[in-house]
Amino acid sequence: THTDMKNQYVGDIGDYGKYGLLRFLAGRGIRIGVNWYLTKNDGSSDGRFTAYLERPDDRSCDPELFDNLKLIAFRNDKTVQMIRDTGLIPGARYYSDLVETGYKEPQAREWSRRLWFNNSFLMLADADLLFADPDNGITYQKEAKHSGSEKYVIPAELAEYYNRGKDVVFYCHKGRRKQADWEKTKTEMRRYLRDAQILVLTFHRGTQRSYIFLIHPDNYRKYDRLLSEFEQTAWGQMFSREPVAGNVDSGCESMRLNERKSGRYKVITLCGSTRFKDAFMEAQKRLTLEGNIVISVGLFGHSGDEEVWTEGTKEMLDDMHKQKIDMADEIYVINVGGYIGSSTRSEIEYAKAKGLPIRYLEETTE
Repeated sequence: THTDMKNQYVGDIGDYGKYGLLRFLAGRGIRIGVNWYLTKNDGSSDGRFTAYLERPDDRSCDPELFDNLKLIAFRNDKTVQMIRDTGLIPGARYYSDLVETGYKEPQAREWSRRLWFNNSFLMLADADLLFADPDNGITYQKEAKHSGSEKYVIPAELAEYYNRGKDVVFYCHKGRRKQADWEKTKTEMRRYLRDAQILVLTFHRGTQRSYIFLIHPDNYRKYDRLLSEFEQTAWGQMFSREPVAGNVDSGCESMRLNERKSGRYKVITLCGSTRFKDAFMEAQKRLTLEGNIVISVGLFGHSGDEEVWTEGTKEMLDDMHKQKIDMADEIYVINVGGYIGSSTRSEIEYAKAKGLPIRYLEETTE
């Protein structure tokens, strides 16, 4: 029933999915920090789920990762450090100190854990996303002073990572929880982090493993989009997103999940100077006929719509256009002759911060 962190688990099916996800995010510019929550081997039979390495079909998800894990998985001396040494996760940082289990006094256990945790942050300080990978997921019952707590991540530790400015993802498993209890578990960290946006990605091979992301609001749309893109890769046969209530736009998130399942249309917001009205209309028509929902500007202030220049209207329209970008899957910039004005540049930066793809009418060095 337990899963995948001690050295004995290295290379199993859980590792394949886990490192596949982290490699994808790293390849999209996210700096990964891994805290393995490493504990001593316990002599159990866990970690022997390696039959996938004999199935060529599974290799298609990530051939390089597959081949490297196949070299490691059947070694008697395998360790998590071998994963680090392969460089499979570009630019990643790792923390592999053992969570100490030898202390009998509760206070000694607590102090030891605190020192261990502080060291983890020092080692992973330059990462964007910290991944906590304990043996048994998260516990809301045990504290650091309790015996057996080394097999779990403790909510206070996730909260401290987050409050020090990091986005966080941790391993958890549904186990025997009923669905209502699982829904509660997915959002339990909100008791500690009221503003955290929560995303859940579940791996369905072997025992069900879920990865619960605690994301700062400013980064939510970026990670929402990255996980959606991940689902569209070959990994989509093994992973699926789970809807989560209570995020800043969880209604939109659920809608997007449903739209992807039913093959609905991409939403594109047009940006650019309103002096290019004809180019806007032409792009709107072309992109619509290509099967997209296109959101454009409401008025063309530089092409005759004088109402734009009445008091407060331009500011309102600029703010409104940012909300139109919030609704989009990508933006399309109308940059006739290479021209990009200050308002459009502001919209491009806004879209970049949200992780949106940006396309241009004309080639650009932007």
